[in-house]
Amino acid sequence: MLMVEHAKLKQKYFDGVPANQVRTTSPCSSMTDEQWRKLVDMWSNPKHKEKCAKLKQNRENVKFHQCTGSRSYIAAAYIAKQEKYKDTELTAIDLFKLTHCSKTKGFSDDAKKAADDKEAILRRPVHEGEQEMTCIDIVAQVLTKSSTFLRNVGLQQPIAAPKSISPQMQELQAQLEAETEESAGLRQKAEESEAKAQKQDEEIENLKKAITDTQKSAADTQNLI
Repeated sequence: MLMVEHAKLKQKYFDGVPANQVRTTSPCSSMTDEQWRKLVDMWSNPKHKEKCAKLKQNRENVKFHQCTGSRSYIAAAYIAKQEKYKDTELTAIDLFKLTHCSKTKGFSDDAKKAADDKEAILRRPVHEGEQEMTCIDIVAQVLTKSSTFLRNVGLQQPIAAPKSISPQMQELQAQLEAETEESAGLRQKAEESEAKAQKQDEEIENLKKAITDTQKSAADTQNLI
């Protein structure tokens, strides 16, 4: 409520008013002069103006405005289930219509078209070999890829943002990789040494056999003489 009140004050006493004509005293009894001057300083800050301009642009880019007031999607859905639907399980399509229909103005043109498109897909017959789409699939197809509606109502897991790795963790990972490579190198050398030793053993055995054969041959020759 406080932010709404500040927005109204800004619109009435600051927006469009030349800087030298902006009030220096509070326009309302619920705010001191010092509090008012702090607000004016904040509104006059170039960074704050840039932030407000971006927020305004983002609001203009929103195609489907939620109609849940100050309640979140999940809170609005829960209250509706308790009061209106009596714990009936609501589908993603039900939740979209529930949270995008104003009590006074109804659906916006974009929301009405999206709701109608979803219902049309839901009624479409499923041909042989096709997989029937769930309500979540239908909502995801109709809404824009950047829409966070399904995540906001708890029907889709949020995409986990990659976690930043601290320098200490990076150092430990690098050390582990280095030790792993070193271990692999030592293991390879050990295997090569073992193979070399085995080859030498085979050569020694072959040499012993050759000597034995030679000695036997010499003995046989001596016996013949």
